Amino acid sequence: TMDNLEFYGKVNLLKGGIIFSDFVTTVSRKYAEEIQTAEYGCGLEGVLRSRSGRLQGIVNGVDYEQWDPATDKLIPANYSPEDLKGKQVCKQALLEKMGGPRAVLNRPAIGIVSRFATQKGFDLISEVAEQLMALDVYIVALGAGEPQYEELFRTLAAKYPEKFLVRVAYDNKLAHQIEAGADAGQLFVSLGGAVSGGSVLAGAGRWLKQGVEAGGGPPYIQRRRRSKHGTGAYAAG
Repeated sequence: TMDNLEFYGKVNLLKGGIIFSDFVTTVSRKYAEEIQTAEYGCGLEGVLRSRSGRLQGIVNGVDYEQWDPATDKLIPANYSPEDLKGKQVCKQALLEKMGGPRAVLNRPAIGIVSRFATQKGFDLISEVAEQLMALDVYIVALGAGEPQYEELFRTLAAKYPEKFLVRVAYDNKLAHQIEAGADAGQLFVSLGGAVSGGSVLAGAGRWLKQGVEAGGGPPYIQRRRRSKHGTGAYAAG
């Protein structure tokens, strides 16, 4: 009936899809819970609650063969935990490609491959941008999204051309090169349970992921029972 498509006097095909689908999935179990609330449901929280028995979160995946730095064909040199020689080659090539005036290889490089959006926590990063730039680090960022963050990154790149290196675009090859060339520690700020695609890629690149919880616990960081080994660490905010 029309009630299954009606949405405040208009037609909403997404509502119809949720109602008529056999199963509804999203990017994590936590996010599946959150979109059933007014804060994250965008007006469809009631519809989603009515399908809660058929709503499930499945964490994003990645092709580990394509993103494994030991075999990745899109990076300048391959490396593995047993042989890291190619890591420095990748880092130097990345810094030169991104336009850094002089590659300082003993300076940590923090990589960001992401959609630039408040949901990804860039409002928090914008508040401490000057403090970040006071550190002896590179920030190497790739992505696009909300105009205020694109402008913020362009401004920082113009002000700190030797440290803040940004490409406002979507570029698969460059994403591989950032994952391979940046040092351990990509920063992920989770304002909800939605999983950052970059976080999954970082895991494929053998990075230690650092997440900040500001809503839902980052589902891409796993604590393994009966083991001291996990896939990262996060601080509750």
